[in-house]
Parts: sequence; structure tokens; C-alpha cells
Amino acid sequence: MKTKLLSLSLLLFSFWFTTWAQLQTVNMNTRDNSQDLSGKYFKDIDGNFDPFIGVWQGTHQNTTMIIDISKAVLGPSPGNNYAEDVLVADIQLIEGMGTPMEMVICNTATAYSHFDKLIRSIIRGDSYNGITMSSALEDNCHPGNSAGGIVVMNIQNPQASPLTATWEIERKGIVAKTYPGEPDFIIPTSIVLTKQP
Repeated sequence: MKTKLLSLSLLLFSFWFTTWAQLQTVNMNTRDNSQDLSGKYFKDIDGNFDPFIGVWQGTHQNTTMIIDISKAVLGPSPGNNYAEDVLVADIQLIEGMGTPMEMVICNTATAYSHFDKLIRSIIRGDSYNGITMSSALEDNCHPGNSAGGIVVMNIQNPQASPLTATWEIERKGIVAKTYPGEPDFIIPTSIVLTKQP
């Protein structure tokens, strides 16, 4: 059994490595979804993701949101013969932060620790200008349920230190449908975030 499992693992790694080695690196800003994407790795060559990477924090009412954004590579995978850089994030929501009543009400890094950050991420976003990041979002802070939407994060002044950004969530597109029993968002839908040093 162990031999079969090892053989399967080696076969999958070989497929992934062979596919990865054949990909042509392309600036993600030149991506055209009407063209064939096969065989390409859409890379953040211009560094448009860099201003977003790091830890951001903001408070709405009594809840502090801490979001840790990083860059990851999505793909290639069977049936998806291209790869792309994406922004991914773990999130913590803390009520009464800094008080004796402080309580973590959501931590995607520990709640979904059996997954890597790319899979458990609440976002898989991108930025083509280094000022606006957009992404589908899944608020998975609900036990056994989630709320979906689109998040847009806009850096207010790229020359400021520290950076601040608005974070706005809307139900849009396919994820806009509200099904019976679908929860409201636990993650703040409108908040100003400050990048932490």
C-alpha cells in the first residue's frame, strides 16, 4: 500500500513539475482571457501585488480585523494548463481587542489549519495597478456555512506611511444569490485598514 501511495505521489509530482517547467513566463498585465492561456505563467513582474502584501488592521465597532495578505502561485493543475500569481489572505476577527474581554471570533489560519494558505484563503485576488485589489471572497467564519461576495481594497495614498486602504464587500455576480439560510457577513463589509510595520 505504501509503495502504491509513493508511486502515485511521484507520478503527480512528475506531472506537476513537467507541466511547470514548460510554462512561459508572461507579465500578468498582458493577460487576455479571450486568448488561449495554455502553457503560460502569468507573473506579477511589475510588482503590483507588493503594496498589498503584509498585515493590515482595522476596527469596526468593537471588532478588530487583522488580515495577512501574501502572494501565491495558483496552478497548473490537471485541466488547467496555466499558472498565475494571486493574492491570498488569512483573517482574524477579535472582539474587544486589548481589553480583558478580548475574544477571537474567527481565525481562518487555525480553523482551517489542515489546508495550506492557498486553499483556506478567504480571497484569491489580483491587482493590475498597485492601488486596487479585487477578489471573490468567501466569508468562512460561519461554522458549517459561508457568505460570498466581491471585495475591493483601494490604497488611499500610495506615498503615505503607513499605508491605509478601504475594504468594501458586496454581494455580486454568481455569489450574489442569497439562498435560504445563507448567513450575513461576519467579516466587516466596509472598513479602513492600516498596513502594520
